[in-house]
Parts: sequence; C-alpha cells; structure tokens
Amino acid sequence: MLILASKSPRRKELLRSAEIEFKTVSADVDETALPDEHPEAYVIRLAVAKAVEGAKNLPESGTKNLCFLGADTAVVIEGEILGKPESVENAYEMLQKLSGKTHTVMSAYCLFKPAENSMIKKCVKTSVTFNKLSRSEIEDYLIKKEWEDKAGAYAIQGEASKFIKELSGSFTSVVGLPLPELLKDLKNK
Repeated sequence: MLILASKSPRRKELLRSAEIEFKTVSADVDETALPDEHPEAYVIRLAVAKAVEGAKNLPESGTKNLCFLGADTAVVIEGEILGKPESVENAYEMLQKLSGKTHTVMSAYCLFKPAENSMIKKCVKTSVTFNKLSRSEIEDYLIKKEWEDKAGAYAIQGEASKFIKELSGSFTSVVGLPLPELLKDLKNK
C-alpha cells in the first residue's frame, strides 16, 4: 500500500490520474534550506524527510508492507531556490525574477519501505522558459491567488500556463510529482 506523506492536492490529483491507490498521512517538516545547500540536495533531503516523518506518524507501519512517498518541488533560477511565497509582494518578486528567463524546476521523491529499511530517491529536473511578463499580467495573476502555496509562485497547470514560452522535460514534475519516473520505480519496488 502506498502512503502519500503530503497534503498537496496536486500530488493527490496526479496519483489519482495514474489510478494509483494510496492513503495520506501528514508529514510536516521544516522546509528551510541549509546554508550553501545545493538545490538538488535540498529537494531530495526534504523528500526523504517527508517520507520518514510520514512513517513515524503511522506507528504500525513497521509491521506492514507499506511504502511511504515523500516529495518536494523547488523552482531554481540563477542558483537561487524560490520556495513558496510568504506574501503577495514576495510572489510578485518571484514572478518578476522568472519573467523572460529560463529556470529549472526540481522535483524529488522518496519511496521508503520501513519494514525493509529500503529507500529509492530521485530528482527530476525540467527547464521552463517564461515569456516576458508585464506588470499588469503579474498583478492580474496574483489577484486570483493561484500563487499561494506554490513553489516559485506559479501553477503551470493553471492560469500560469499562459506564461510559458517553452518547457523541456517533465510536465508532471513541474506540477509537483514526476509521474513517469515514479510509476517506473513503483513497478520495480
């Protein structure tokens, strides 16, 4: 049985779209980047932490054949990790940074089986290029509040899709979970 250690509605939706049966458990972890932490190491560390925390929150997991899925996504531009914006002003700044430029979306996941003490960790990188955004385009987007709780202040599957000039890599990874890679690892688990 797969246990998703996440509250993310996007990850739940992606798993349902792939017809994967799962249950959810909370896994609250501190998402603060460590000093000088590389973005890829950051998302992998958080994915692992969420999977392990999820297993701790379901104590009977050690005796059952459960597999915990932790995941994290970060938007990275010029080496800077853009997490979830803390305010509308912060979201505006993030979208200005992304405007007219190419950034990388890194989505990592961890599949953790406590009963076997086994773990699969993977990070998938996708390049996304934004069109040049006008002040009014950014302001109109921010009014809709779609930016809330989204790395880099945007949701590619929503209104922000019109910002995208080019995408090279995994669309589902930008949404929050690299589904093709995950499905392959689930088959081999």
